[in-house]
Amino acid sequence: NFINGMKLWERYPAVFGISYVERVRAKDKSEFINSVRQDTTLNSAGYPDFKIFPESEKEEYVVVKYSEPPEIAAKAMGFDVSSEKERLTALERSRDTGQAAATAQVKFITGDNGFWICLPVYRNSASISNVEKRRQALEGFVLAAFRAEDLFKGISGSFTPYSGID
Repeated sequence: NFINGMKLWERYPAVFGISYVERVRAKDKSEFINSVRQDTTLNSAGYPDFKIFPESEKEEYVVVKYSEPPEIAAKAMGFDVSSEKERLTALERSRDTGQAAATAQVKFITGDNGFWICLPVYRNSASISNVEKRRQALEGFVLAAFRAEDLFKGISGSFTPYSGID
């Protein structure tokens, strides 16, 4: 309702999607999956098929938990955004600085090309006065995904691809 009330898609057509991604430690992975499967906050049926993908064994995951618009959410929920180097680099920079950070060009789960900007979400009332404290207090991130072509159309009124730019 919040996103729809902002008329985000009409006002900012280059915004491809907005997501909340949650930090999940390996020891909490099963509990997290079960909690999302049973979450009826936005969907009365819950998400019985929810899983973290791509499958891997590691110490920590950063998983899409909520996403808008719904057609993106259906494909993105459960995606471990830290599974790719370009995304992980931006997440780590954002976590450590406490500031927004942008990725290099990435391919979205839908196949579209673009980039996203992430902003860290820290535990309420946690001290985040230095890098180590920010790392300990991290809960997740808010991500805004942008399709590059749509962004450039909005800026210039048209889009002319530039060869050699990644």
